[in-house]
Order: sequence, then structure tokens, then C-alpha cells
Amino acid sequence: NNNNNNNKKHKKSTTQPPTPSTLDERMLYLTTFLHPFRNLSYLYGFNNDKRMTIPSYIIRESLKFKNKDVVQVSTVLAHVDALRDVLVNCYLQTTPPLLEQQQQQRHGSLVEGDEDAPQQQRPKMDHTTTPSSSSSSSSSSVNPFCRLEVGLILRNLKELWVTALLLATLAEVESSNNSTTTTPTTTSSDNVNRCMEGALQFYHDIVHTQKLDGCWRVRPLLDGSALIRTLDLPRGPIVGVYMQEQVQWMLRHPISSRSSSASDGGAGDGDGAGAGGTNGLSPSSSYTKECELYLKGLRERELAAADKKEEKVEIVV
Repeated sequence: NNNNNNNKKHKKSTTQPPTPSTLDERMLYLTTFLHPFRNLSYLYGFNNDKRMTIPSYIIRESLKFKNKDVVQVSTVLAHVDALRDVLVNCYLQTTPPLLEQQQQQRHGSLVEGDEDAPQQQRPKMDHTTTPSSSSSSSSSSVNPFCRLEVGLILRNLKELWVTALLLATLAEVESSNNSTTTTPTTTSSDNVNRCMEGALQFYHDIVHTQKLDGCWRVRPLLDGSALIRTLDLPRGPIVGVYMQEQVQWMLRHPISSRSSSASDGGAGDGDGAGAGGTNGLSPSSSYTKECELYLKGLRERELAAADKKEEKVEIVV
């Protein structure tokens, strides 16, 4: 009986969904203070042959914090600009609907019934739409959500991505307030509302629409030994190259209910995470074979290119 109870407890613990990523307030304060110095570094050592970033030096030598804090701050500051680029290009290129409505009420630029008022209102994104699924009227000004790009950023940031997103939002607010292109009708509160609304939609798309929160926990379909056996690879760095290609393929092709083990009867990895995301589905055998075919095609093209290069060298000789 005791063994049965222990087995039941173990099953319950393994089937529980992972804890969603949350904001690290302490790390937010540190990174906000050190954000202006993120691109600065100095040389040290006997021959000045070593380099350390200014934020790392401040945390390690001045504040005397733990090495874990140095690593986390460095990770956030290294990827905050990439996250900010996605936020700006996908969510802040046009005026969000809530801010546009507030500007109409404050300045009366768009009065109801005014036929001469410009009709350039961004369609409101509900909980099921993303910038990539918006109407064609905004497609020219808003870039689509790139799941691969965002997924790779999150795999580097891991649980710190929420902190990095808020830091990117704060940086964009500061930049917008100091921008010389700000119109007289745009106030600092407008910039805050615009950036926060875009960040909230960005967060919703990552967690609920694209289900990318926790994508760094997803195990690859093929481990190193399987890649060597399937692709006939030599041992060495090339295995890591194809491992990265596999991760990118999984991010571009998230598992769905149609390709899960529930419909195909295939064996999953058992960790409750869908491939390329955390939708609770296990990859089926057909999904794994599709990934194998993609990697085999890459390997064949690589070998063909290498053969052509060798032929050119022989001709020249």
C-alpha cells in the first residue's frame, strides 16, 4: 500500500504543469539601474587582454553580490535590446486602440460624425489575435510575430524573460519621451499607455497564443546519440549544429493536437511539454519522423555542397 501511494504521489508530481514565469522585482531594479551601461566594458589583466562589462564589474566588485546575480544581470542586459526590437516592430508601430481613443477624447482630433477626420485606427486585438493575424489595413505597419525569433530569445532568458520584457518596455518609454519626433499632442502618459498596452499584448501572445513560456524546458526529439545514428554524423561540434537546427525546427513547427500522441498513439517524452512550447501535448512518432526528414535533407544538401567544393578544388589544381 505504501508503495502504491508513493507511486501515485510521484505520478501527480510529474503531471503537474510547470510554474509560469513571473517578474523578479529585485532583478528588475538591478537591470534598470545598470541598463545605461550595458554596452560599456573595460580591459584588465597583466596585458589588458581580458574584458569585463561595466555592469558585471559593478555587481561583482562594488556591490559584492553573488556570481549568480552577475550571470542573471548579464543575461537580461544581453537580450533586452532584441526583445525591445520585437516589441517595437510587432506591437508599437501604430497607435494602440486604447491610446488612440484617449487622444480623440483629449484633443478632439477625431470627432464622431466628422467626415474629414482621417480613418487610420488600428484594429483592436482581442485575446485570440496577434499582430500577424490582424487585418490587412495594419499589415503594412506592423510586422508579424516571429515564433522562431521570440522562442530563441526566451530560450536564452529562461524565467527572466518577464523581467527582460518589462525592462524593454521601460527603455522604450524613456526613449519615446526623449524622442524629438514626439508630436505636441502626444504626452508622456500617452507613451506609457502605448508601451504598456503593447507589452501586455506581447505577454499574452507569448503565454497564451503561442504557448512559448517554458520552451527552454522542452526536450529535443533526438538526443546527440540519435542524431549521430540517424544522420550518420561524426562526433564533434557538428552534432551541436544539428541539435540547434532541430530546436529551431521545433519552434517553427509547434506540436498540435493533430500531431500529438493522443491522436497518433506515438510515445512522447513524458514531461508534459509540447514540442516548441508548453501546450501539454507529447510529440507523436509522425511528428518526430517529420523532423528527421528535415534534418536528413539538411545533411544531404550539406554533403552535396561539400562535394561540389572538392570538385572545384580538383579542377583548379
